[in-house]
Amino acid sequence: MPNNKKPMLEKILDTVGKNFSEEKVHAAMLLSFAESMYSIVRRDCTPSPFYRVSFDKTNHCIEMEETKGHSKVPKKNVLDINDMDLLLMCDLREIPGLLEGETGVGKTFGIQRYLSTVFKEGQYFSHRLSANAFLNNLFQHFQEGKMVNGMPVVEARKDRIERTAAGVIDEINRGDPNETLQLFDNEMHLGGLIYKLGIPIPEIKSGAYNENTGRKKKMFLVSAQNPSSSDDAKFTGTMQLDAAVDNRLLKIYMNNAAASAGSTLWLGDGKGKRHELFLNDFSKRTAKKLGLDEKLIAEDDDTWLSTYAWITDSSKTDKPILYSAIELADLMTSVFSGNLINYYKYEKQVLTDWNSELGTGIEINEDLQETEKVKKIHEVTDSFKVPIIFRDIVQIKKVADILATLKNIKDSLRTKDPVKNYVDIVKCVTVREVAEATALVARNKQRANSVSPVYGINEVLNQYCKLTEEYMKEAKRLHPQFDIYDGDAGIKNIAIYRAIRENISGSRDIDGLIKEIVKESKKLVGKISISEDVRNVMIARSASDLMTLCGFLDQYKQELQVYKETETEKPVLQKYKKPTDANKILEAIGKFYCEKQRDDAITMPDIYQHRIQRTLGIENSL
Repeated sequence: MPNNKKPMLEKILDTVGKNFSEEKVHAAMLLSFAESMYSIVRRDCTPSPFYRVSFDKTNHCIEMEETKGHSKVPKKNVLDINDMDLLLMCDLREIPGLLEGETGVGKTFGIQRYLSTVFKEGQYFSHRLSANAFLNNLFQHFQEGKMVNGMPVVEARKDRIERTAAGVIDEINRGDPNETLQLFDNEMHLGGLIYKLGIPIPEIKSGAYNENTGRKKKMFLVSAQNPSSSDDAKFTGTMQLDAAVDNRLLKIYMNNAAASAGSTLWLGDGKGKRHELFLNDFSKRTAKKLGLDEKLIAEDDDTWLSTYAWITDSSKTDKPILYSAIELADLMTSVFSGNLINYYKYEKQVLTDWNSELGTGIEINEDLQETEKVKKIHEVTDSFKVPIIFRDIVQIKKVADILATLKNIKDSLRTKDPVKNYVDIVKCVTVREVAEATALVARNKQRANSVSPVYGINEVLNQYCKLTEEYMKEAKRLHPQFDIYDGDAGIKNIAIYRAIRENISGSRDIDGLIKEIVKESKKLVGKISISEDVRNVMIARSASDLMTLCGFLDQYKQELQVYKETETEKPVLQKYKKPTDANKILEAIGKFYCEKQRDDAITMPDIYQHRIQRTLGIENSL
């Protein structure tokens, strides 16, 4: 293939040869992609500020301000989020976005500017839905009508299926939910066939550029809508978005930024071909960051889509989630799941039932009082259009990832060497991002004009960090202060580590391990106080999780007692004899659970499948 027809990634590989670093090249291209997009879009599209979020590391609380279109004076250690931030992050993390707001505030204009900058005409589609449902066809870009033997038929436009990277759907709440769900699943069902939409993702394998990997970058879909007629009577023909559709989207209310931007709107320069300017700017920035000759690696318009798919492949911005972040997300879910008093009773009953089964001696007698804090949390949960569901839990993870990614990119671009900083920066999801994401997702679930969820979220965050720090001090950790980047921090994580270490120094059998975990749970339950509320719920849930782990260990203790990581080695409990080996025993228990869950999923108790993985902090990958 002639060099000028090769995509930039392949040109860079040819140029640097054995010195090719995928991590460094991706960092350079990702940062250049972001810079170039903003540079071109902002020439005639002023920002629409959405949120300002910050995290107080000392007091363990977040601030989330809905800026309502008003730009703010710069401050250190805050993350300002505007319209282009949202679009870029949804693109990188493959989350469909939705902008809702009054007519004329720039919802569709901003989206169109993003798409027409990043893509050339034909690589994205724009579809405005009508109040007349008969005229709507979300897949019209991918279909064409023909006459075959005198009969009208609809066929797939196969030439567009792998050449269309994105689309905008205007007035989405006028459309058919079934078609919309299909599109958001990146599929088109036609004539008994299912067509997968999106752009093929290339890869570098064994030092060679491989175009056909079988993987696809999901089509970037973003929508806009006016409020439903039930929320604002002046809009006719608009409906409340179907709940199944609504829950798949990251929805942000877009306020009017006109008062803040003012006559600056007159001074924008919308001249020139945006996509062409973008590609030229992107090539220059990438070449400069990598120290290469721009002429050797410049991106060609015809090869851009494969480069775009590689840059924005969501797996390249995936991050580990720290144990404390998983634990906090779990506690957030429980606290905001509905009636807090009833939920507390459920966790108490779980402990009572495990006491009956195992004779643990662990029970909670104190009831949860309906304090002012509890009432405020109920005010938030009562404002949800639908209760917390599985998709919300997934959404919190996605939004937390978005916030971490946005922070990494912006922080790196403020340094003298952005590429090195981005490569070296700690990339993970912490309690900070979980708390901020919970606030955004909760706000998305609420009815209009509801109370802010931030107070309740801060209460959970603050109590969690305090309780974890108490545990760290009692465990006599070398650094007992809670640090959001500490991968070992976590209430149950510390309890299990302590139990395993004590058991290594003691009986070194499963019964001994169960006994030590029960001891840790008793210490935890001992922190229940009649004067506390949210803290008591967190303690009850954590203790119930630990007792469920004990139930699992007891049920499978004969197999665990002789469990080997490999056939030729000693059983795990005999193999590891030092207290410093506690993490290896924990990993082995996690591996054993995953094996049993796969083998015995049909008979394994549901409570194990709900609680064991989060308690151990393990993934159960296919």
